[in-house]
Amino acid sequence: MSWNSNNRAHACLWLFEVWYCRQEDTPFSEAGSWKTEFLIRLGGGASGDFATNSAQAHATMVDQAMSKIFRAKYEASKTTSTSISAMTAVLADSSKTMADLGEIVDEQFRFGNEL
Repeated sequence: MSWNSNNRAHACLWLFEVWYCRQEDTPFSEAGSWKTEFLIRLGGGASGDFATNSAQAHATMVDQAMSKIFRAKYEASKTTSTSISAMTAVLADSSKTMADLGEIVDEQFRFGNEL
């Protein structure tokens, strides 16, 4: 599924990221193209280890936001560990975008009355 404001996982991720990045005026449609290096606040010349650590720290924050703020539950066979690991892999890849991260969030979490 592409970046879609009707997808609860995507909408919750957008709300968290525009707040975290202090970009509250950014429309949903534009935020999906944000590069992951912007989300994890990675500057030029950062080492691979630093990027991985930043990605993991951000993935942990997103995981906590989804489960504690938005009260999402993990999908069957998904856990905190699988969620953080999957998000870290996307966030550490500078070619990926917030829309790509949204797909992972949607795979890991169940929101509201979603079956």
